[in-house]
Order: sequence, then structure tokens, then C-alpha cells
Amino acid sequence: MPKPYCYDHPRPAVTVDTAAFVLDGPTLRVLMVKRGRPPFEGRWALPGGFIDLDEDAAPAARRELLEETGISPGPRAPFEPIGFYAAPGRDPRGRTISLVFATAMPGPPPSPTGGDDASDASWVVADPAPGPLAFDHEAILADALAWLRRGVEAGPVGVGMLPDRFDRDDARALFHAVGLPLRHSARWLGRCEKEGLIEPAGGESQRYRVIGAPPGEG
Repeated sequence: MPKPYCYDHPRPAVTVDTAAFVLDGPTLRVLMVKRGRPPFEGRWALPGGFIDLDEDAAPAARRELLEETGISPGPRAPFEPIGFYAAPGRDPRGRTISLVFATAMPGPPPSPTGGDDASDASWVVADPAPGPLAFDHEAILADALAWLRRGVEAGPVGVGMLPDRFDRDDARALFHAVGLPLRHSARWLGRCEKEGLIEPAGGESQRYRVIGAPPGEG
């Protein structure tokens, strides 16, 4: 029987993490878990964990997000890879490479529940971060915020964070929360309407409906 092939060099562990954002009134929040075990016990971190050998990265990230917080992004929420983080020493347990995803959901924030090795889970203010984070998650969060600003400005990510029915004030609140110029929000609404992402809400002045949103009050 042939021997299984073995690598001659060490193999690093591979993890997945997710930065999940939501608009809570005028406040941008990110989903965090409080670590229940070393390293960095008691510190906030992005939800994530080790990838299984038979998993692809995105399903693994969704699984860890659900296991640690009880939350799964809905069909309107993007779930995109934003980078990998591989600096030696980023994890004191050993050589670890993290594949990071980001998502943005419409409010109000669903209630999280800490699970697996998370002692707590909460939607915390995204910027500034709540004190020193575990691992290199402050750098990851900064990159995720940059992804969010680009996505909101481009259109689809921002529309996905708004209620099914919204008005110009809601759009302005979104721009303020993510750090984009308020004066650009009116032009953004016009572009989103041209691109078929939103439409006027049944004759209501200054109100819009997300294309594909269910009928009824939003």
C-alpha cells in the first residue's frame, strides 16, 4: 500500500474571521465576541476560528460566525473576502494565517448570543474599537471599515444596510455613520435609482423602496 504523501516543511494553521457591520440608528456597529479562553482571554475579537480540512473558506467563516454569535447574514447581505493576514507572531499559539470576510446587514441589529469558545457576543461601536482587540484584529477592523466605505459609496452594500423603505434622512445617516461626506448622499440616491437598486416608494415624496423588497410597510 503506498504511503500517503507528507510535506517536508511545517504547515501553518488556517483560520477564518468575519467583520459583520450593521447600522443601529445613527451608529455603525460591528459584531464582536469576547474570548473565553487564552490567548487574549477577556478581550474582544472578530468572530472566527479554525477551518476544517474538508471546508472551503466562505462556508467555514459563516459556520464560525453562527457558532460564536448565533447570527447568520440574510440574503441581502454581501459576504465578501477582504484579505488574508499572515504576519509571523500574530497568534502566540503558532504560525496562523487568517482569511477574512466582511458583511453588512440591515438594522435593527439581531440579538447575538456568545457560543463555542466565546464568553459573550455583542454589537459594539465600530470606530473607535472597544479597547485593545485580540490578535491583530484592530488592523483587520480598519481594513474592513475601508471595505465598508468603498462598498457603501459604490451603492449595493449601502442599499443593503438600509430598511426596505427609507428616506433621504436614512441615506444621510448611513453616510454619516460610515464617515462619507453627507453632501454626496443625494447624488448617491440618484445613481442607485439609475442602476436599478432602488425606486420611488409609491408616490411618497422623498421616500424610496429597495428593489426586490417585499410589499407593505418597511
